[in-house]
Order: sequence, then C-alpha cells, then structure tokens
Amino acid sequence: MVKVGFICEGKTERKLLGSANFKSCLQSINLEQVDEVINAESSGNLLPHNIKVYTEGLKSKGAS
Repeated sequence: MVKVGFICEGKTERKLLGSANFKSCLQSINLEQVDEVINAESSGNLLPHNIKVYTEGLKSKGAS
C-alpha cells in the first residue's frame, strides 16, 4: 500500500481529509494516509518556496 500525506489551507479541509470516511475511501484504492494532515493555513504557505518544509515533514512520516 502506498502512503500519502495531505497539506491543506484550512480547518474544514483538515477535518474532511482526516475523517474516517475519507481514510476508508483511500484504503479502497490501496492508499494509506500518514497520521497527520497538515494545515498550512494561508498567506502563501502553499507557494513552492514555502511548501518544502511541509512536504519534507510528510516524507519523514513515511509518505511517498
């Protein structure tokens, strides 16, 4: 199973991506989610020069 991680921009997205239903959906297509959904909030935190710290954190937790 491939491990995936998610970075979002808000509490609502984080809640959705962390839900049991979403995790079940991922498992149905042979994906496993790492334990943490990262909320980058806003203010440009998902821009390429800012996102590296988040992606590295997910990789260190096993995300492919």
